[in-house]
Amino acid sequence: MIAKTTIPIYVLSGFLGSGKTTMLRRALDAYNMRGLRPVVLMNELGDVNLDGAALAAGGEAVPTAELLGGCICCSIRDDVGLQLHELVTAYAPDAVFIESTGVAHPMEIMDAVTEASLYLPIALAGLVAVVDGAFLLGEGADAPTAKTRRLLRDQVRCASLVALNKTDRLSAERADRAEATLREWNPHARIVRTVRGNLDEGYWFETDAAAPVPAVASEGHICGDDCRHGRAHDRGDAHGHHAAHEHVSVYTRFLNGPIDSGAFEAFMKSLPQGVYRAKGIATFSDTASRFLFQYAYKELDFTRITPQGEVNDVAVFLGEAFPKDELEAGIAALERGTYYRERMRRSYDRYAEERDTDELQGWKTVERDRFLAALRAEGAETLLEVGAGPGRDSVFFREAGLAVTAVDLSPEMVRRCREKGLDALVMDMADLRFPDGSFDAVYALNSLLHIPKAELPDVLAGIRRVLKPGGLFYMGVYGGVDSEGVWEQDEYEPKRFFAMYADEPMRDVVGRAFEIVHFGVVAYAGSGKRPHFQSIILRKSTAV
Repeated sequence: MIAKTTIPIYVLSGFLGSGKTTMLRRALDAYNMRGLRPVVLMNELGDVNLDGAALAAGGEAVPTAELLGGCICCSIRDDVGLQLHELVTAYAPDAVFIESTGVAHPMEIMDAVTEASLYLPIALAGLVAVVDGAFLLGEGADAPTAKTRRLLRDQVRCASLVALNKTDRLSAERADRAEATLREWNPHARIVRTVRGNLDEGYWFETDAAAPVPAVASEGHICGDDCRHGRAHDRGDAHGHHAAHEHVSVYTRFLNGPIDSGAFEAFMKSLPQGVYRAKGIATFSDTASRFLFQYAYKELDFTRITPQGEVNDVAVFLGEAFPKDELEAGIAALERGTYYRERMRRSYDRYAEERDTDELQGWKTVERDRFLAALRAEGAETLLEVGAGPGRDSVFFREAGLAVTAVDLSPEMVRRCREKGLDALVMDMADLRFPDGSFDAVYALNSLLHIPKAELPDVLAGIRRVLKPGGLFYMGVYGGVDSEGVWEQDEYEPKRFFAMYADEPMRDVVGRAFEIVHFGVVAYAGSGKRPHFQSIILRKSTAV
């Protein structure tokens, strides 16, 4: 969905004589009738804009910019951003319509528009391919050349809407045959039959119009991450490079404020499979600079920038039929500052059954028994398990006579806890909603290692708050090495975030909030520089 403050861009593509200008004139009339202001960017290969003259003769004047003497997608592509900037800043339009030359390739137009969306409040709302049905079915001397047919096919395959135009010149059988060809070329787009470009005017006001869908670079080949199609102009064909496209769907998202750079990098590294390229401008909460970012072939690059004037933070994604709702959810989580947690929730929801049925490692039962012995020595009666997972440890402590409350971020884990008869709640360990001093003990096995290091002191303070004075806290985490970030070798999807500490830094951070009763390590045979397990028992001071 395009934001209300974003100006929708509609691109009309189609071969020469297909009826683009007639359809555009109808769209402009619809806007004018509603008291809205459209603007037009016209492109002609020649030095005279005859289509622009036809628009001017057709009714109410519409602000129009011209790109003459070249194709919008190659020789004068760099002018697109300048012209869009002038139109948007001078007229504050409600929509921008781009009519390209008949020989323009839509993927390059899309790329030019998304470049401009980095610094203008615009977003691609729809790409309409206008097809002359009789020309599509032409035979003999009227048949399109192989090169023209390839271009026509690519224009159709990139469209969000295909208008089969001039159907009044076709029999019902020929119209059905033409539509079947279009559907074969583009299984996803809306296909409508039109006469003289009479597309339902409501389409031009659907600001959530479907974005373009998959296209094919060459017969039988879907563009993918490993595509390296050449971009040089063929000497014999000024548009030969158009067979090389890597992006066929666009999603533009303006960012609402600074975001965490580490979380953003993790988000970009886990983009859906269909995203081939991304670019944008971002402000990060953990650095003073703004950055231009570019993503291609699974590589992410940042360039520090100082924009002149007001430039929005924005992210633009290009690819093949990728799930936009997944991108939106990720960006929204970045803006809320909950990106890592929401990934964690999805990951543990997905693997809850596996974690509930895996055999418990022997050293973990030893750790559990050690803490239970400490609790019995203290006379503890109530225990909170933080990050309880499916509840197997909570059941152990309950069967040992403790009144147990289990909390976990994963609803599926909490459901499994409740199936075991536990008092369980969906709760973030960073926001423990219990009164002060509610529990004699807190138990957290391999859960706090998912907390970013910048947040751990606050999480420890929250755990300290819900403990009674003198209460014990068991904290077991992997550590012994210093690292932070998404574990790229993780078998879970989404891959999980881990923060690990070397032993002395861990002693330091927990020692600021608690008295250290026990700090031990569980090493693995032949572990070398691999993490070991840090077994920590802490006490809340009885001092007020």
